[in-house]
Amino acid sequence: MREDTAIVLDYLPSGYASSFKKEPIVQALGPKYLSLLELVARPDVKININESIYIGQDKRERVKFIKGRLEYQRLTATARNELKINLEKLIDEKEEFFVNFFNKAGSITVRQHSLELLPNIGKKHMKGILEEREKK
Repeated sequence: MREDTAIVLDYLPSGYASSFKKEPIVQALGPKYLSLLELVARPDVKININESIYIGQDKRERVKFIKGRLEYQRLTATARNELKINLEKLIDEKEEFFVNFFNKAGSITVRQHSLELLPNIGKKHMKGILEEREKK
């Protein structure tokens, strides 16, 4: 499960203010698996918010290395705002995929449905979605 590209949510040319190590940090969204990633950019490149950059296995011209996955709580305010905008774009572009997910999602265990893994979807919302799905 590797991403080949990433959408830049925020670029911190001097890194985090609280960090001792001053390296250019990119907070990004992987469009294929919707993964939040922390990247270290090459010091001599200019990176813009919302641009797509290559992070695949071949030679990366703008990214030095992938630092790892990033938790939502660690996103900057700018990255959180851009995340919402970029997720809406991705959902619009891949609408059929997401509609199929909701229409075909099933139970993971006897006590948990896969819809409950989505943020802000509890038992009540899940039951409503399933009832509407039954109506078609």
